[in-house]
Amino acid sequence: MVNLKQNISVWKCDVFGTIKQRNISVLNRLGGIQQRQYYQRRNPFLEIMENELQKELGDILYQEELA
Repeated sequence: MVNLKQNISVWKCDVFGTIKQRNISVLNRLGGIQQRQYYQRRNPFLEIMENELQKELGDILYQEELA
């Protein structure tokens, strides 16, 4: 029983730690893209990247809800 508890604790840390790190990373990248778009003219590459990151953020937030 103790071994199971330790395994679950490690798994929980790995899964939730990864979700949190991905969330922070995506939010930082989105912030950088949005800031750059504010100060520069339209950039189609950044718009595509922002849309992809928005979708990824949605997936991450859904995973957080499940966890």
